[in-house]
Amino acid sequence: MIDRVLNNLPGFAVTAMPSGVKELGYPVYSEKDTVQYRLDYQFSPVQKSDLNLAKYPDYSGKPFTIEPGAQSDRYAMVKVEVTGPVSGHITGCEIEYNQAGQSFHQPVPCEFALDKS
Repeated sequence: MIDRVLNNLPGFAVTAMPSGVKELGYPVYSEKDTVQYRLDYQFSPVQKSDLNLAKYPDYSGKPFTIEPGAQSDRYAMVKVEVTGPVSGHITGCEIEYNQAGQSFHQPVPCEFALDKS
């Protein structure tokens, strides 16, 4: 069960976190702010040329609507901290959303690699 709130999408969560990884949250950004969707990011920029997401608004907890047939400019990221040797990939996503007054829960295949395998 998802216990986090993500805008008016009631929830988004990763379902399997490997050992060596600690979940810190689910920030939400807008492509309009960051110019593009970010597929990866280090929250402590390594180089001056790295995009610093701390400069951009985090829209988590702020309502928004995705119109039928439209693509949202918002995207969620899972923020994690590596606390030790990573034992595998982060896998499985779950999304809760409302449509026409009904609530839906949808598992979505996803996988994020933090290790070298």
